[in-house]
Amino acid sequence: MQFHYIAADASNKTREGDKEGKSTEEILAFVFSQGWKPISIKPLKQVIMVKQGTLFERVTLQDKIFLFKYLSLMLKVGTDLFKAIDVLLEDTDKPLMRSLLLEIKTNLERGNSLYVSFENHPDIFSPIVVNLLKAAEASGNLEQSMEDISATYAKEAEVKGKIQSALIYPVLLLVVASGVVGLMVTFVLPKMSTMFEGSDAKIPLFSLIVIRVGQFLNANIVWIVPLMLVLIGGLAYFFIKVPAGQKALDTIMRKTPLVKTLLQKIALRRFASTFGSLLKAGIPFIQALEITADAVGEMEFRAAILRIARENIAKG
Repeated sequence: MQFHYIAADASNKTREGDKEGKSTEEILAFVFSQGWKPISIKPLKQVIMVKQGTLFERVTLQDKIFLFKYLSLMLKVGTDLFKAIDVLLEDTDKPLMRSLLLEIKTNLERGNSLYVSFENHPDIFSPIVVNLLKAAEASGNLEQSMEDISATYAKEAEVKGKIQSALIYPVLLLVVASGVVGLMVTFVLPKMSTMFEGSDAKIPLFSLIVIRVGQFLNANIVWIVPLMLVLIGGLAYFFIKVPAGQKALDTIMRKTPLVKTLLQKIALRRFASTFGSLLKAGIPFIQALEITADAVGEMEFRAAILRIARENIAKG
């Protein structure tokens, strides 16, 4: 993998170049072996992407992974946090990321804690990240906590990748099958119905219903397609954003054999990873359980964790 590095030599002259390596740590070791002080180390692909910009503005998982990994590395080698943020500001063209970095820098200059800036963006950073940073600032182990946060996001990206890979084939089959059935009912069957209408043959009731539905769809296709798109969008919003919809989707998923097993494994992995990171950062046991409950992504597991934390452990 190619990395782009920027460093300063003994005479404070900037050294910049590209180097092949397996990880950021390997490039960092190379920079130190030259007697230079690292300023910025990024995967080359990411450097190109940042310079070109993106069409849809959002903070992705990869953005978060890089942000915390980079800050952790810079703090470990003794780089000032303000300097590290300045380098990130120079390298990114994403307005949302620039706004976030500027907010972090401004809050630090005003004497506020680092976690405050992340706490102001609950839609981007979870309470887990905020609490880890808060505990890290109190204990003075900020670089290690940032590395843990980066690792947690990396695991999350890995899990999402596995879910997407597992769902691609069945979803593709469902889309193709739905498309074929829709074309048959809407266009093929109405044309075939003229064959039956010209004969004295008695059409079975079910077949007649299918033919009439196809004729209706064919005659009103202009407004039915937009209506279906709106309906699909509405259902997606309901299942993803509305609590009642999330609960209904969660129930459906938990009753689907293969999906149920996958969700349980993901929930257990998230629980172990998140709970361990919070305890490692010094978060109290019960508080760590309550924070972890929101991260498991499975409502049944969440309820069980909260019940354990509030009813069993809290009451002794």
